[in-house]
Amino acid sequence: MRTDDLIITIAYFSIPIQILVSLYRYPRLHCMPWTILVLVVFFALFVFLCGAGHILRCLNMGETRAFIVVNAITAIVSLSTALYLLPITPFLMSSLDHNIQELVKLNEETEDSKRKLMTFMAFLCHEIRNPLFIITSTISFLEENPDDVEALGSMSLIKQSADLMLRLVNDVLDISRLESGKLELEKHDFDLHQTIEGATTSARAHIRERHGKNKEDGSGEPVVRFRSHVDPEVPRLVHGDQVRVLQVCLNLLSNAVKFTERGFIDFRVSVCDYEDSLLNDHISDCLTTAMDFVMRSAPSEDATDDATLLLDEAESGKIDKSRRSHSNPDLTVLKIRVEDTGCGIPAEQTSRIFRPYCMAKLSEFRQYGGTGLGLAIVSKLATIMNGSVTVRSSVGIGSVFEAYLVVERASLSASFSMNDNHIESSQNLIRVAPKRSASLPRMTITKFDFPTGEAVVLVVDDNSMNRKLLTRMLKSFGLECQEACNGQEAIDVMLRSRNKTGDKRDPQIVFVLMDLSMPVMGGCEATRLIRQYGMEVPIMALTAAAIEEGREGAMAAGVTDFGTKPILRDELNLKCVRFISQTHPSNAKLELLT
Repeated sequence: MRTDDLIITIAYFSIPIQILVSLYRYPRLHCMPWTILVLVVFFALFVFLCGAGHILRCLNMGETRAFIVVNAITAIVSLSTALYLLPITPFLMSSLDHNIQELVKLNEETEDSKRKLMTFMAFLCHEIRNPLFIITSTISFLEENPDDVEALGSMSLIKQSADLMLRLVNDVLDISRLESGKLELEKHDFDLHQTIEGATTSARAHIRERHGKNKEDGSGEPVVRFRSHVDPEVPRLVHGDQVRVLQVCLNLLSNAVKFTERGFIDFRVSVCDYEDSLLNDHISDCLTTAMDFVMRSAPSEDATDDATLLLDEAESGKIDKSRRSHSNPDLTVLKIRVEDTGCGIPAEQTSRIFRPYCMAKLSEFRQYGGTGLGLAIVSKLATIMNGSVTVRSSVGIGSVFEAYLVVERASLSASFSMNDNHIESSQNLIRVAPKRSASLPRMTITKFDFPTGEAVVLVVDDNSMNRKLLTRMLKSFGLECQEACNGQEAIDVMLRSRNKTGDKRDPQIVFVLMDLSMPVMGGCEATRLIRQYGMEVPIMALTAAAIEEGREGAMAAGVTDFGTKPILRDELNLKCVRFISQTHPSNAKLELLT
């Protein structure tokens, strides 16, 4: 008996055994295409017969009839395997290539999701720290001057910042609960008209805060006109989740205000049949099908006529009545329509605007604000209320959003049993009352003594509230201030300060507080250009970013020091003393205020 034949026999027999064990242990392998299963069977049989031939040799039966038969069968099976493999090899290679591409794509999508999530979390922490800076700084002023006439204005800043923080946190919590399926509707009877009025009041206030009055022509007319209309058919009392209905209205309106710089925002609430809302997606499909017919190259006359008829029916709403289900008199479908003259949405992006974190770049977050969750929340809320959301948009013209929400008709006794708790909770979506903070100890600061108009500190930040608070802090140190809302404006101010114009010269910039994340031009780029112009003024970078990956880049650009918002008043005072005293030591008067 030859040892090599014995080893080969054992190896050959182990291969089909391993294949059978794998098929038994991993049932998912049974789902592979039948062509692959047949190939596996051929291969296992071929290997088994090869092993049988070697075992006959081990038994010195290499010249017997049994060996000849086994060898012939092995030849037939091996030839059959080769012939079977020949046509399916391209299929196998194609499947393998496709699977590899799918794995690569899945890995890229996973990495992209992680990147978007990290970007969003960095932005979220940045946005939460900004209002925290306003709150902590304003409270310090209130505690130092409890009888200050500016107390009311300070409290207003605190309230606005608290509202912003609440909206940010609520958006994140809501989208998390919606995506996990843990958000349940809290249905009750409520006054729909009052809810709509609350949403419109909030929208008007938002427009006034964001756009103000038209200062170009002195007409006093709003830059953005807001119109609202509630159809008479809209019932006053309905049964549903008041908070979520209000949230849909507020998010749609907030989105319109955010992207509309000039023109109008039209807000309309009406009712439609339950069947009409269900047909909404069908109508959209009809429009797509009709346009596909019309745009197809060289269509037949009959096809063109059918497409035109289908398009007319879809646009006019005259869909075949036989497709409708029986009317449900207990259900009311609210149609919430928001039209704006904003920037519009490119066609290739309309499919992603209802996805969470759709603003994947920090520049988009910075330019438009918000969390990028508003429309995603609207879409998911509409879905759990058995409704839907649609959008029509043209770049440079505007957008029309329509949300369909299904609610129930309220009972006749509803007017006598309104739930005050739910009314209060819905009002909290619009405003949040500030809470009185605990008393803080008075701080010790150093004041400066510069002649009026000689030296200023430049405050560069795109957030107007941040600029206001930083300016107020610096003025309490005896420093004059100038403001800029982006890096380009900061460079212009500093060039004017350096260059004389006639006999006049702008005050000398002795210190710069520079935010890093700004539109038009960020803090790093502005600092780099300032250094290229040969200006050696101390620049302290301020940012509310949650991660410090930008610190190295800021220092490389020429930033003198680096600070994180919220910065405390005494910390800012120490920074001013440190950097301003280096160039103007005689102007730092150590006046200690307790």
